[in-house]
Amino acid sequence: ASQELRADKGVVMAAVTKYGTSLKHASRELRADQDVVMAAVRQSGRALEYASSECGSHRGVVMAAVKNSGASLEYASTEFRADREFVEHALHNSCGRALQYASTELRADKQLVMKAVSAPCGCTLCSDGLALFIGAITIIGLFNSSLWMSHSPLQHASTRLRADKHVVSRAIRQDKSALQFAS
Repeated sequence: ASQELRADKGVVMAAVTKYGTSLKHASRELRADQDVVMAAVRQSGRALEYASSECGSHRGVVMAAVKNSGASLEYASTEFRADREFVEHALHNSCGRALQYASTELRADKQLVMKAVSAPCGCTLCSDGLALFIGAITIIGLFNSSLWMSHSPLQHASTRLRADKHVVSRAIRQDKSALQFAS
């Protein structure tokens, strides 16, 4: 798109309300426009990656992003990664995987880690149907199981909590492959 179109607020708003991550193609000025960024992160929390640092530091923008996609915590400031409220929303909206982006302090918080490893998940990575499918294609040689990565939040907990019997047991109930991350 031309620079003129990338700087046209109407054009960019039309784009980001359909595809939030198209914010990356907007002009620098519009990536700093709170209305544009808010529309983008409401459509796709991952659009936070392309927001200006000013917008990325705005509490409302970051909260909208993590409520849409917990994984957007990756692009939040250190302040928000250490904020329990933000991390809890991110965990809820990421099958607990956003724990990897939380501050070291919060990854050592037993209550928070228990929420992460207990987070309800309906993603395809967690479904038994996908596990059966992967097993079948591994048998016929179409899948290299060593490339398959678990996404258990347990792998991002502190060493102390990865050795906690209650935490590990809860993690295993949610993800059968979590035992590999126990310490």
